Amino acid sequence: MLLVSTLNSALSLRVRSLFVWSLFPGLAEKAIGVILLTADEVVNIDFTEFSKAADYFTDDLPCKSVLSMEFMRWKKQCVDMEKKQRPSSLAETLWVCDKDLYPNIHKMLTIAVTWPVTSCEYERSFSGLRRLNTYLRATQTSERLDSLALIHIHRSHQYDMEELIDRFSRMHPRRMELTNVLHEGA
Repeated sequence: MLLVSTLNSALSLRVRSLFVWSLFPGLAEKAIGVILLTADEVVNIDFTEFSKAADYFTDDLPCKSVLSMEFMRWKKQCVDMEKKQRPSSLAETLWVCDKDLYPNIHKMLTIAVTWPVTSCEYERSFSGLRRLNTYLRATQTSERLDSLALIHIHRSHQYDMEELIDRFSRMHPRRMELTNVLHEGA
């Protein structure tokens, strides 16, 4: 076990990605090509290495004719960044990538960030959906079901109930103010 953990920590991002994605033939080039768009990795590659993955996204790209020039500009921007300020993950890179200057790269990063890393996320959401969409709640709207599912999936997030109630009351004001019928001054 110690040998496995030592070897795993010694492997670079590219080698680990190749090993993991070799389990899913056909997706390796696509996934690695997008992973190589992170600011840490893009400084070490050229467009030919990246273009194999870009072919997968041609239907989704807003302006595929300028992809090579856009890649060169993106690479230059990443090279000009200080090493400490370069984002290393896809999510961080997406925040740095300007949608107007790099529309194709931004779209590829957006798609890559939404790819599930494992199937656990799907399984967890479907398990939660079974608990939420019971027989008694079967007539609820899809908007309500979506909202309940998001709250259930992200249940570790703490919500301020007073703020939520105030926000709801501002969004949906009642025509008639409710008064306390037990209070004599009302």
